[in-house]
Amino acid sequence: MMVAFCKFVSKYKILSLSSENLNQRIMKHLLAIAVFFILLIGTASAQITPSCEPDSAFLASGALVDPSPYVNDTLGEGLPDACLNTPYDLTIFVNPPTIFAFNGIEIGVDSFTIDSIINLPKGLSFACSAENCLLKAGEVSCIFLSGSPSNENTDTLYKLKIHLKVHTSLFPIPVAFPDPLLAPGHFDLVVHPEGNAACETVAIHNYQTSVTSIHLFPNPVSDVVNFKLEDAGEINDIKIWNQSGALVKTVLTNKSNNQISVEELPAGFYITTVQTQNRIYRSKFIKY
Repeated sequence: MMVAFCKFVSKYKILSLSSENLNQRIMKHLLAIAVFFILLIGTASAQITPSCEPDSAFLASGALVDPSPYVNDTLGEGLPDACLNTPYDLTIFVNPPTIFAFNGIEIGVDSFTIDSIINLPKGLSFACSAENCLLKAGEVSCIFLSGSPSNENTDTLYKLKIHLKVHTSLFPIPVAFPDPLLAPGHFDLVVHPEGNAACETVAIHNYQTSVTSIHLFPNPVSDVVNFKLEDAGEINDIKIWNQSGALVKTVLTNKSNNQISVEELPAGFYITTVQTQNRIYRSKFIKY
């Protein structure tokens, strides 16, 4: 009887130890899986985090935003088109001013807070490079539009408005952008059907506004800017527009003369349009 009891106790201890070891092994496996998913999520987040690195021309221009709101067929790049069920990823560079004009009075600005973007197509959302979408005055930040427009969208044109607060040295001021006081024009987003050709060539992440078919150099420039045009057509004219949208110079030229004198222009940011028989090309330069 005593021998049988001892065998029972011994067997129970083995079972207990086996059960305890099994639980430890299960816990180790669960911990390993948890660590794996944490690392996976962290890696994925690092991979999809958009960059906020504007080009030097935007930094030197003093412009508030790039791409700039659409004004007309010549001025303002506007937003690239989107397509249903197609990934859309756009970076908008923002350079908040340090001075804000309110009722004719200039007030010092500390920062801007992006509250919302209204009229975004369903399936798209926004995020900011700055924490809590608090953009410091005088420092370049970014707004990221991303997602895939869904079939729930019934309109084809969406007029986007960025609602923000200007935190001045006196009091916060609510503002809707684009706005004539900040930047004229429109942020209109066109949504095409799935598979539309417009989305096959659209520039998406880190959207660059300058066309690749025209190259201006040197840039910045002090007196004479050279241009190289890939188009084979004859050039009809070249026009230069200032940041306010006013035409400041028209040059009648041909392919044998690829230089433009800008010595008489005041320092600032300019948009150049080159019209050929085939199309109009647009680029930008800085005069210092």
